[in-house]
Amino acid sequence: MKKKEIRAALDALKRIRMPKIEDKALRNGIITDHLTLLREQRKLEADLRDLDTSHYADLEEDRETVADLQERLQLALGTKDHQKARELANEIAEHRDYLAATKACNKAIADLMNEDVTINGIPQDAFIEEIQKQDYDLGIIEAVYPMFKETNQ
Repeated sequence: MKKKEIRAALDALKRIRMPKIEDKALRNGIITDHLTLLREQRKLEADLRDLDTSHYADLEEDRETVADLQERLQLALGTKDHQKARELANEIAEHRDYLAATKACNKAIADLMNEDVTINGIPQDAFIEEIQKQDYDLGIIEAVYPMFKETNQ
């Protein structure tokens, strides 16, 4: 499974009533993978903070200025003031270092989020059989799908 899928899986796992899962091996597997995903999510959050810090270390003033300009640009576009919008867009474009840092940071984030996370995986058939014993929606299935052993191969 990919790091970008962790948050959705964790949110879905919270909605599963573990005592209703009678298959002890499945229940233990879900708990083990849940703990692994919690650790990975914490590492991911720290890595994202590090990327932000490393890319914008000397650009905090530019960051605030560009954010203000972008806000004003959105207002100008909303009022259809095209002249003002062009001026603001040109002003934003002058912050080349900040825009380059943003592009590099976004690429680094995308690469990080596409990294694989190793989990034991849960057997799809056993999970489907057990989840039917409780209230669930297809959102849970969709979010835990990357955790199924059959999809991890």
